Amino acid sequence: MIVMNIPALGFNKKSGVEIKVTSHVLIVAASEITPDGPKALTGSVDIPKDIFYDAKRVTWDFADGYLRVTFPLGTPNTMVQGSFFVKRSQPLYKVMVQGSFFVTWATYEEPTII
Repeated sequence: MIVMNIPALGFNKKSGVEIKVTSHVLIVAASEITPDGPKALTGSVDIPKDIFYDAKRVTWDFADGYLRVTFPLGTPNTMVQGSFFVKRSQPLYKVMVQGSFFVTWATYEEPTII
């Protein structure tokens, strides 16, 4: 399996999360209303082109300050064609892009292949 840990400090299971998988790109958006105001994360990570996963069995969870996304290994036949929404939990807030309310991450731990 492939496990990706994306930094998501301050977010939890109650956050609105949307995860979309295309053939080799994971796109994540998360939002949450906090006592300090709204905050949001958006980002994308590339999945190695030589690794195939089972699109119907992709899972996610928040753990230890990371959004952990797990891709069970699969075959070219189990890869998504086009795009596939893994999870969409509501609400996803529309947060204006200004100040510290909007954070875009570009770093993540290298995929761990188990």
